[in-house]
Amino acid sequence: MYYDYGLEFEEIKATMLISKLSEAMGGKKATRRRRGPRSDKPDKAAFYKHYGDRIKRPKGGEK
Repeated sequence: MYYDYGLEFEEIKATMLISKLSEAMGGKKATRRRRGPRSDKPDKAAFYKHYGDRIKRPKGGEK
């Protein structure tokens, strides 16, 4: 577990470093995620259509 988390941390750190170096050398600045109807949010209707029978919900109607 510690090895996996450490490796994941190093990958994130390397990605950030490369992004900053690219920006410093005149490359495009990193863009932020979009908000609103054109965002990268998942399509809930399509998700439930494909995986609705596999979703485990608590008993008693709790959400």
